[in-house]
Amino acid sequence: MSRAGLLIALAATLGACGEGTTHYVGSQRIAEGGASGGSPTVGCPLAPGTNQYVSLDSSDRARRLLISVPEDYDPDRAYPVVFGFHARDEDGAFIQGELGLEAEAPRWAIYVYPDGLDREWTDGSHGTGWQNGPATTYYGGTEDLTFVSDVLTLLEGELCVSTEKLFAVGRWWGAEFASVVGCYLGDRFDAIVAAHGNEPYYLPLEAESEPPCVGEVGVWGLHGKGDAEFPLQCGLDQRDFWLRQNDCDPDSATTVNLPGTGADDDCVEYSCPGPPVGFCAFAAEFGQTIPDYFAANAIAFLQAQ
Repeated sequence: MSRAGLLIALAATLGACGEGTTHYVGSQRIAEGGASGGSPTVGCPLAPGTNQYVSLDSSDRARRLLISVPEDYDPDRAYPVVFGFHARDEDGAFIQGELGLEAEAPRWAIYVYPDGLDREWTDGSHGTGWQNGPATTYYGGTEDLTFVSDVLTLLEGELCVSTEKLFAVGRWWGAEFASVVGCYLGDRFDAIVAAHGNEPYYLPLEAESEPPCVGEVGVWGLHGKGDAEFPLQCGLDQRDFWLRQNDCDPDSATTVNLPGTGADDDCVEYSCPGPPVGFCAFAAEFGQTIPDYFAANAIAFLQAQ
């Protein structure tokens, strides 16, 4: 999976390592000397039980991502990969705790929580977030899509991962970027879970829109009835996009009673010829947070894909 000009640097900061840095060009490992210019040393591998930030050069920018490897990691088993994308002005470590995915299935997958960059956006605002792809100039751009691809190259060079089991989960701005990943990396990713995303201005909303999505992904969308900033209609509009994208019957909604949901949670699934689409409008009491049944049902949805 090498890409012309791709140079990924994995900082040798895991455990008691030397000063050297291990660089990756595609999946090829090359050891360089440390800062002192001494003998070459190889950076520590991503060992079982790793739960630590590593650094990565992508699009000529220094990036960080938190990687969580199962304690009983088996190098002879191909693991699914789950990306967790944070909300505005948060980071990977925060969304790891907020999503709570590993509390439900710690040994099932390799979990990756990238950090967004602090940027000055086209509307003059400043904030840490995600470029929302090529379909918009408003918070748009493709560097973060390239970053995700570069992370996958790093993982495939360092760990045993399944390229047929790639998933993205996000909340708020992270939900929007999970949808961008599902659209523009849909030939690589298998499913996404998006909670509290904005209206899908960042997706190709018209049939003639360019560039179009590639591939198809399963989608579980969630949106709160009490989200004051992004009303429920934002989530419904995103749901409708995926119903069209996956050629689902919009009149086929079937109520599903997910574990942990209550009387004020409205969850449905649709009839689709390919990857599934489901949606939950959850109780207003949760506001802009995610409901306490989120993690268990998100994992169940991803595992079913």
